[in-house]
Amino acid sequence: METGYPLNAKISFRKCPTCGHHEIGYVTADGTFYPLKPGDTIKIFQGEANSDSLDSNKATPQDVLIQEQSGLEGMVAWIPDPIKHDKGLRLKFGVLLGTRMMQNGMVGGIYELAYRQKLQDLIEKEVYVPLPVILDRYFNSPHLAAGNSKDIVDALFEELDEIKEPVRRMRAWLDKSDDDSLKRLIHPKLLENLSQDPFTEDDFKRELESLSLEDFFDLL
Repeated sequence: METGYPLNAKISFRKCPTCGHHEIGYVTADGTFYPLKPGDTIKIFQGEANSDSLDSNKATPQDVLIQEQSGLEGMVAWIPDPIKHDKGLRLKFGVLLGTRMMQNGMVGGIYELAYRQKLQDLIEKEVYVPLPVILDRYFNSPHLAAGNSKDIVDALFEELDEIKEPVRRMRAWLDKSDDDSLKRLIHPKLLENLSQDPFTEDDFKRELESLSLEDFFDLL
């Protein structure tokens, strides 16, 4: 859908009419479903919805404003400031996402989307070792390698606590951003033992872009 302006919509899902898998997207006021694509930007409304919502009597904080992007306008690497100088934590929790998605700061839903995309990208660029072998080695779960990369990510989130735990911890930290949630975020590391390595934004991007699936699993 081509649009040069924001539109009100609600996140929903459906079975893909082509392959049958569940796909996430958004439904506009006229009931039309649009699947979310890499490069789309979502803006989360926090608090009361306004009169422009799809249904002001039923609006919730989960209502979203979808802003279409024609292609990526550049990517930024994101990690919470308190842990950004520790390379292991940068690689474990760091994500790449479109610059427009960060205009209003990071929230849990956007982080999960970016984390899932990170995992999907790692799966897609793994060409040297068969994915069932990797999943068997790390999780004794070679059967989760079935389907396309999105199907695999969905299955990993459904079946493996090790995969979704970083998102759970990050959501908790984003909700409170206090010392206790930070300690839980970095566990088993301790705050006083975090590395303080200097790095640049470009360094961070290159680190994430060169990360392999097995390197990532080693960090979990």
